[in-house]
Amino acid sequence: MQVRLTRPKNTAHRGLNGGWQSDWDVEERRRMIATIVHLLRERKPNAPQAWLDKLPQMAKRLEELLYRSAPSFDSYNDVNTLKQRLQQLAKEIVRNRKFHKAPAV
Repeated sequence: MQVRLTRPKNTAHRGLNGGWQSDWDVEERRRMIATIVHLLRERKPNAPQAWLDKLPQMAKRLEELLYRSAPSFDSYNDVNTLKQRLQQLAKEIVRNRKFHKAPAV
């Protein structure tokens, strides 16, 4: 488990799931992005350069979705469930793309 500095009270951002998110989370978020990059590289070791070039931005978008939807910092930061949460997020992204591309009836 990572050590986390205590944040001042009343710094949570409104409108996000759980209301726990804060500007004090920057370092933890950077670590999470790096972890996501590592997991994705591991999953696709012979990826083409074009994919590798897009990887940091993809990881950043995935991290933001995880961060915004997590009910608490501990659930957001849980590396034991990270792969599962990323897989679920990927399924939701695909499902949303299919829904938005469906022809109007």
